[in-house]
Amino acid sequence: MTIGLIQARAAFGPVMAFLFTSPLLNPIVVIVFYITFGLKITVIYALTALFASLSAGYILEKFGFEKYIKKEKLFPEFTPNTTPINNPILKQNISFTDNNASCCKKDETSKSKYIKLLKNTWKQFLSFVPYIAMGIAIGAFVHGFVPQDLITQYANKDNILAVPISAIIGIPLYIRASMMVGLGPELIANGVNLGSILALTIAGAGASLPEMIMLKKIFKLPIMIFFLVSVFTMAIGCGYIVNMYFA
Repeated sequence: MTIGLIQARAAFGPVMAFLFTSPLLNPIVVIVFYITFGLKITVIYALTALFASLSAGYILEKFGFEKYIKKEKLFPEFTPNTTPINNPILKQNISFTDNNASCCKKDETSKSKYIKLLKNTWKQFLSFVPYIAMGIAIGAFVHGFVPQDLITQYANKDNILAVPISAIIGIPLYIRASMMVGLGPELIANGVNLGSILALTIAGAGASLPEMIMLKKIFKLPIMIFFLVSVFTMAIGCGYIVNMYFA
């Protein structure tokens, strides 16, 4: 979806806001949070995620982070070393579906268009397969070999750094929000505070290692760093807010 929006020339800020909110505020996550933590904590989480996502989208667009998209991979016609054209008429954005351009091309049937679309989609999927496989393999390895005791040991109520530690642990653990239905009550019973559990979930859902590996295919390092810092900051902020009022 993110690639499709970028290729459709959607505004960069809204695209990035979508990228942030998609894993953090989809209906499944909100429902799981409501079932596991109750209405008040779910509202705090949703508002924090919404504010952080909108802020991130605005900042990224305001400071010109769009230049860090790997355009050469998303736009076949893009050539990084092309000399700028000074003609103001040629600088105008021309739609790829421009009627004047289409009249010069051979008419395509609806069937051929769908076939072409299917081929392009399949080609794009195949290009992502190595990244998806690598991310899943790393996530599965870490999730299988890192004991749950690690979380309860360093994210207990007596540790003042429990929230940021939980956020750091959540990124490689690839913990999805749906897992909190079974994992949340068990962690609470073992002495982990609510804020730490939220930080763990937000970091795992918003900036998991498999996701970052896939995003690296379309974004350059500055956007990746900003993305990680934003999700990490949101996880810590939400965790401390919840601990302040519900600990």
